Amino acid sequence: MTKLWLWGSFIVLHWMHLSLFRRAIEDGVILSHDKNFELSVVVITDKEAQKNRNNIAPLFNEEERLSFIKRLPYVKHAHIDDYVRGMNSLIGFNPDYIFLGEDQNKYWDTGLAEIIKKNNLKTKIVGVNNRFSIKIESSTSLRNKYNDNKIYLERQINRMIQSENDYYNIFLEHLNHLYDTRAYFRND
Repeated sequence: MTKLWLWGSFIVLHWMHLSLFRRAIEDGVILSHDKNFELSVVVITDKEAQKNRNNIAPLFNEEERLSFIKRLPYVKHAHIDDYVRGMNSLIGFNPDYIFLGEDQNKYWDTGLAEIIKKNNLKTKIVGVNNRFSIKIESSTSLRNKYNDNKIYLERQINRMIQSENDYYNIFLEHLNHLYDTRAYFRND
C-alpha cells in the first residue's frame, strides 16, 4: 500500500484541488509501482490559513473545509492541524510520498526535507505542476469574489464533490489501466 500525504488550506475547494488529488494518486501509483493507495489530507487551521492569506479569514471555517475533503471518495484520512502538529502527524503517518501543489513548493520544500531527514523517514517530496495551460482562479480569488454569497459557493462545491463521487469508479479504472500499461513497459 502506497501512502500519500497532502497538506493545504483549501479555503475554497475548487477543481484544481481535485486535479491535484487525482494527479498525486496517479503519480504515487506510477512512482511506487503499486496501485493500492492510501491518501491522507491535512487541512490547516483557520489561524494558519488566515496567516498564509494576507490576514484574510477563510470563507469556510476549518470544520467546513474538513467536511468537504472527507466527502471525497479517494481520501482515506483527513484532519485539521497547524504546521507544528501537522509535522507530527506527518511523522506518525510516515507517507511514501508528499505531494505539493504549485503554490506550496516555495513554502514547504526546505522545512519538510529537514523533518524527513531528521526523523529518518523514507518519504519523497513531489511537486505537482498544473498540467493545464489555462489560468484558473485561486482559492483567495474565489473567496473574495463570493464573499457575500457563501451559499452559492457551497452549492457549487457540493456539486463538484458529487461529481467526484460519480466519477470515482472511472478514475479507478483509469488507475488500473495506467498501472497495467506501466507494468507492461517495465516487463513486470
